[in-house]
Parts: sequence; C-alpha cells; structure tokens
Amino acid sequence: MLNEKWLLSLAVLLVGLWLMGLLYEEDAMRMLAGK
Repeated sequence: MLNEKWLLSLAVLLVGLWLMGLLYEEDAMRMLAGK
C-alpha cells in the first residue's frame, strides 16, 4: 500500500515536471521568436 502511494506520488511528480518543461519550452520559443 505504501509502495503504491509512493509510485502514485512519483507519477504525479513526473507529469508535473513534464508539463512545466512544456510551458518553459513554449516560453523559450516565444522569447527567441521575439528577438
């Protein structure tokens, strides 16, 4: 049970980092396009 909760937390963390990466990449592209 504890292992399942740990895996779920890890999955949520990875998804969160992935979404942040997409947003950061999009902002970087906008900055490059602006220049």
